[in-house]
Amino acid sequence: MIIIVIASIILLLFLMNRYFFNKPYKHKNIGLSQLEKYLMILRNSGYDGGFIIIENAVTKEFVQFQKHIDSKGNITLNSSFFPVDWNMKYFGAIKEYLEEQDFEYEIIEDEDGKESIEIFCNDDLLLCVKLVKDINTKVFGMNKDGMLFSIWFENVCEKDVLITTK
Repeated sequence: MIIIVIASIILLLFLMNRYFFNKPYKHKNIGLSQLEKYLMILRNSGYDGGFIIIENAVTKEFVQFQKHIDSKGNITLNSSFFPVDWNMKYFGAIKEYLEEQDFEYEIIEDEDGKESIEIFCNDDLLLCVKLVKDINTKVFGMNKDGMLFSIWFENVCEKDVLITTK
């Protein structure tokens, strides 16, 4: 569990650094029907700890997934919601949604008592797409028709390679 907290903090710091200094290439105007393709790139070609940010093109709110590879080569994709200003207002609705949909998740509390949510999607790309769609519609209040996203990766080789080791 401590590893998840440390990895989450490192991911947050890395995102903040990228946002302010060195932004990766963004794939723009990606429709809901195309998300599985981009999540597959993360699953297949992401290094351990690699991640994808799926940002709503209108509101700039986002859902992120991180790839984890265990010692046996098993791959899992997890989504995290950190205690930052813009998403604190959604924490209750996210927890309620996860309970209703019977998602496997964990609430992690840091030293300051701030909670983050870690959602375990295992290797299920369709579950990841459902999570993005439902968080955007049921939690963020977006209309699913015409929903567009900007997508970018970190620690992912966007070429057609398979990465299953750390």
